[in-house]
Formats: sequence, C-alpha cells, structure tokens
Amino acid sequence: MARETETMQFEHANAMPAATWHFLKMNDTTVQVPAGLALEPRVRADVPATQGAGDAFEQALACAQEAWQVAHPAPTAEERAARDAFLAAEADATYGGTAQSAYQAGAAAL
Repeated sequence: MARETETMQFEHANAMPAATWHFLKMNDTTVQVPAGLALEPRVRADVPATQGAGDAFEQALACAQEAWQVAHPAPTAEERAARDAFLAAEADATYGGTAQSAYQAGAAAL
C-alpha cells in the first residue's frame, strides 16, 4: 500500500482584488504543495572565504565590478577619437534643413 505524501494546502491562492470570472473563469484556487519542499537561492555569489561575513556584500560587489570591466573594457584611444569625430560631425549636421518649431530648435541647441 502506497503511503500518501504529506501536503500543505493553500486555500484562496491568488485571490484577485476584483472578480475575474468573465476572463479567467475563476476568482481563486486551492493549491496542494508537498510539505517537504525547501527554498534554495537561484543566484549564488562566489565570495572568497578569507573575508569576514560583514564584508560579503562588498566582496560580491567587487567581483561583479571586475566581471563588468572584463566584459566591457575601456575604449582605446582610436575608438575615442572615432567617437569624438562622429559626434562632431553630428553636431554640424542639418539633416537636409528639416523644418523645426521654436521648441525643437531650442531643444536641439541644448
């Protein structure tokens, strides 16, 4: 004979603040969940164990910053020069002399 698993029962789960019968054909539901379930974090930060527990957040931030800098290195001198040249050309562009309102011209000047 199979032993029945213990469950927790949640009544009126996801009860909506307004009646939703016309859209979902339900207003709430009852859910049965196995009692032995445990929560586990989905994201883990690998923090060196050499630091104290109070430094864990700072260590996680430092690891994240280092990973960001590896993935997004600073632009080289050539890339900065190309960007500056592009922005200078854009600043002088008239785009065919399109008509602009006084507001648009003031916003473009800013």
